[in-house]
Amino acid sequence: MRTINSAVILLILLAFAPATRADLITLSGSADYTPSASIEDAKVALRNGKLAECRAFLATHCQQHADSPNPEILLASLLLEAKQKTLANRVLTELLRNPEVAFEAHFALSRFAVLEQRWADAWAHCRIAEIEARPTTWSQAYMESVDQSLHRHKAEIAFARRDWDVALPLLQQILKGATDDVTIHRKIAIVLFEQGNIEQARNAFQHAAQLDGTDETPYQIRLARLHIAEGDDVQAEECFKQSISQLSSHPMTGKIEYAEWLISKNRPAEAEELLLPIRDHERFQAKRDTLLGMAHRMQNDFDAAERVFTRLHQSNTNSLSIGNQLALVLIESPDEGKRARALQIASSNFRRIKNESTVSTLAWIQYRLGDISRARELFVRLAKSSQLSPDSAFYFSEILRSSGQTREAEQLAELARNASGPRFASLP
Repeated sequence: MRTINSAVILLILLAFAPATRADLITLSGSADYTPSASIEDAKVALRNGKLAECRAFLATHCQQHADSPNPEILLASLLLEAKQKTLANRVLTELLRNPEVAFEAHFALSRFAVLEQRWADAWAHCRIAEIEARPTTWSQAYMESVDQSLHRHKAEIAFARRDWDVALPLLQQILKGATDDVTIHRKIAIVLFEQGNIEQARNAFQHAAQLDGTDETPYQIRLARLHIAEGDDVQAEECFKQSISQLSSHPMTGKIEYAEWLISKNRPAEAEELLLPIRDHERFQAKRDTLLGMAHRMQNDFDAAERVFTRLHQSNTNSLSIGNQLALVLIESPDEGKRARALQIASSNFRRIKNESTVSTLAWIQYRLGDISRARELFVRLAKSSQLSPDSAFYFSEILRSSGQTREAEQLAELARNASGPRFASLP
């Protein structure tokens, strides 16, 4: 069976978020549920720390609305909104002692587990909820909406757990009652891909694209992402090329993402060729210029890179990434004024946030300005606290080499040469 890496699964989960706090309140997620004045009063009471008063308002609401979760379910939801997760969990757990609300308690605990990405717990509570009796006070229509929500919730958990054989029939069952559900079509496409049914996955993605006229991500791009996760660069590139063909309704999106992938594969000349014709496109201009500047820098065309990153930096002076890119380009200039500007930008970024990128950038610029001792000190500290990018490893290797630590320098340079991802430094 095919596998998919954790980064892509995270993207998938973000794109198809299975549960929200509002869902936890309604259980069914049905549109006919409108919070009453009592709910609003309960929120105010909770904000003021009056838990008993909050419970009283929620009890009043439930007395007035037969189609409503148990008051303690609502309380747990309000606690989650107030970021009191521990107390919310305690409230839900205590409900398990009451057999009359076991269904609601397990369903809510399952949703709570999903919010924390505890998939095994979410699945266990969901399966128990399935067999528990529903409250007798609910109308038939509301009960059916809750059961539909539970089925969808179960499918989402199976999908998140990557249990493809279980997820597929559950998702297909949902489609019987919602044939135009684009999200479900896309999930089915992912499941089919993971099961090795690539052509069926392509068809499912294409059908979803036809249903959703507002989607600007070509379906070929969605397939490309899955191929990338599997390390199949050949198929990924074929999908990218298809995404910018005449068949695509949004070729610009495909071009930008294809160029970004080419940069990640250290193919800057091809990325540059793809990006240069894209001009004066308001939506994509900033992204296009950033990628183009990176392509110029990777090819040591520092003058062209400087023009691009200067323009970007002027329009977004708060961007750390753009500032770092500009600083690393300016330090390559023979103009001492530009080199001083590089140090100014890198130092400012370093003072704002100390992360791998800002530390590495400042250290390299100090090294290029002749302050080897300070540069080495920064890199030693960085290497102890975080992983190094290929560029950072190369920069550090050069600093160690200049300090006479030849063996350590070569080890770092070898790591940089073998690392995946874009490289901007000229590796020997």
